[in-house]
Amino acid sequence: MDKTTLRVIDIIDGTSVDGPGLRTSIYFAGCDHHCPGCHNPSTWDFRAGRDMSVGEIVEHIVENDFNVTFSGGDPLYQYEALTILARAIKAAGKDNLVLHWFHLRATCIRSALQRITVNHRCACRRAFHPCVE
Repeated sequence: MDKTTLRVIDIIDGTSVDGPGLRTSIYFAGCDHHCPGCHNPSTWDFRAGRDMSVGEIVEHIVENDFNVTFSGGDPLYQYEALTILARAIKAAGKDNLVLHWFHLRATCIRSALQRITVNHRCACRRAFHPCVE
């Protein structure tokens, strides 16, 4: 199992508010955007939560058998480890991944997640739209 770690505040299984269908939502720590009306200001602190390995997170996802949403905070502050996690999730048979992030940072991860990400939703909460084919 991969020992790469990410800072995770919480993992919620069976949620229906973070993408299509029931999902496992992973809330990553840290966000400097401080958007007005943010529904998760408790995720802004980069030190909040705990370190979890890619292996631990994937094991949790496989155990609960839902598709996955990356949320937070802004998951892209951890984009290198997030890319490793996304690839591991895909290798585990999950390919319906939704990312919630600050829209202007989207381009920095698109090529890293090529052919993995199905949809993303901007922090501005616009409708889901294709991100990377």
